[in-house]
Amino acid sequence: MRALGLLLIVSILVSMALLMIILSQQQLLTTVYKETDKLPNEFDRLVNEQSKLGTAKALMEKLLTQGKKAVEDLKAEVAKTGPDMEKRKTEVDACEARKKPEGDELAAKENELSQTEATLKAESDAWNQEITNLKAQVIGYRPICDYVKDEEKAKTSCGIKA
Repeated sequence: MRALGLLLIVSILVSMALLMIILSQQQLLTTVYKETDKLPNEFDRLVNEQSKLGTAKALMEKLLTQGKKAVEDLKAEVAKTGPDMEKRKTEVDACEARKKPEGDELAAKENELSQTEATLKAESDAWNQEITNLKAQVIGYRPICDYVKDEEKAKTSCGIKA
């Protein structure tokens, strides 16, 4: 009897263990099904992302190719314009060398012009003063008019009214 009791306890324990295993497997299977349901959406998202990345990669490769071509074109242009730049630099240096003496000469001419203008202005002022003095003498009273005869022209010249 004791063996039967022991067998009963062992069979109950094994049944309980099997029940626990079945329940955990069922719970695990439910979790797997839920995750499996999410996989198509995740797959679609990854496919879209991959296509976007592929498009971006193609665009970047195109830009890289264009950039390399532009660099090559610019290198060729630089190589082509190098001698022209040297020639222009020589011309600029020659122009700069001529610029200094010509600038000095221009400054000297401008100085000479300003001195000439100052001299002419001084002479003009002197002549204008002389003209003003002479006009004053012609219009104003002159001592010689005291001795003028009674002639009409002489009185008019002296400003004497008849």
